[in-house]
Amino acid sequence: LVIDEAHRLEDEATRQLGWEVSQGWLTDHVERLSNWLNEMRTTGLRFGLSKTQMSQLESLVFMAEESLPKLRGTWSQLWAMFEGFFLNQTSAHDQRAQVRLTNELKSQSGWSSLDMTWGNCDISLRAIESNLERLNHYIELIDIKDQGNWDTLAYNVESWSEEVSELRMRLESTIGKDVEDDRIDWITQKYDSTLTLHSVPMRVDSYLEKGLFEKKDMVVLCGATLSIGEDFNFIRSRLGLKEADEVSLGSPFDYEKAALVIVPKDVPQPGVKGYKETVESGLASIVNAVNGHTLALFTSHAALRAARQTLIDTVEGSGINVLAQGIDGSAHRVVQRFIERPRSILLGTSSLWEGIDVPDGLLKALVLVRLPFNVPTDPIFSARSEQYQNSFVEYALPQAVLKFRQGFGRLIRNSKDRGVVVVMDSRVLNKAYGHLFLDSLPPCTFKTGSI
Repeated sequence: LVIDEAHRLEDEATRQLGWEVSQGWLTDHVERLSNWLNEMRTTGLRFGLSKTQMSQLESLVFMAEESLPKLRGTWSQLWAMFEGFFLNQTSAHDQRAQVRLTNELKSQSGWSSLDMTWGNCDISLRAIESNLERLNHYIELIDIKDQGNWDTLAYNVESWSEEVSELRMRLESTIGKDVEDDRIDWITQKYDSTLTLHSVPMRVDSYLEKGLFEKKDMVVLCGATLSIGEDFNFIRSRLGLKEADEVSLGSPFDYEKAALVIVPKDVPQPGVKGYKETVESGLASIVNAVNGHTLALFTSHAALRAARQTLIDTVEGSGINVLAQGIDGSAHRVVQRFIERPRSILLGTSSLWEGIDVPDGLLKALVLVRLPFNVPTDPIFSARSEQYQNSFVEYALPQAVLKFRQGFGRLIRNSKDRGVVVVMDSRVLNKAYGHLFLDSLPPCTFKTGSI
């Protein structure tokens, strides 16, 4: 098995091995079940069941249907409690759209009320499960020669019941018990105020070791950002690679001639007064100097939105287009628009730090607005950070360095590409750890100076 872009393996395994339950889960599921139950009545009549059989079928279908209103009610009460608890953890000025569930949080009085409400919802879910089990058992006893549609309906109802059983176990593990050391649980709220409950493994190394690496004769992990310098220890520890050969190959590109890396000395440190204004005016200068052909990578959607508005006011008058991921289209759409009209500045975040390719020579300037440290309040990041004695040095810093290298890699994609990379974050010059970011880059031409 060959896994390319293997730096993403931990995140993808985390996603695949996790689960989520949204507030709106029940609406769609109940509607489907109601349709199937109704079809059972009509199918039973079509197959010519006896009066006794139809009476028993009708009775069992009715019992299942009768369970649904109560389930809707207890489900609504449960999520109303979740919403109240969620709002108590945030304030009107708090922009967090997620709350991590910890044992400390669950010890609050509000959680015990939520737990009681979950108990009522659990009873409702068990009732519908029990009624569907009786219905399915009766269906198995009916002898019908041509069972095509009948079998499909029975399978659908049984699958629905199994899904409810799994849902109950998931909710019970999150609501009714202490947070387990090997799971990370949290609640998110979308812009439409819908809540979703999430759970993922604390670590995926043991899953990968037993479920993947040990089952294959050979696995090859490859990618441009698997090491920090020549050191693979970080990726080894995250993926559970106790024994693996490693090789680090040089690049075929002449970075010294192809890439100029500039770090302005007079940009204030992020968070310091004047940083936002200096970055935005610097972006305008750069995009005017190279007549578009610029990709600027942000770590914050808010900063991206603010820069977009400033750039519209300052550079669109000279015919340079401003494209912002998530505002002017999806990542794929804004990249396509940039390719169609390269006299543009493309503002990107998250996914555009990696995986973006544009035709030869189209990109002339790449701006890394800020070092890509993870948001400290991100539930997965904060939970995994707690496993380290020095989480910044051992976890946050290696992750940021690898993502920094991913961002840098957007500029030089083949031997014909050439351009400038501007790092707007002065911490690479004046923090003790800053050299790790610059040292992780290939040997480019390097300069510092005024913005």
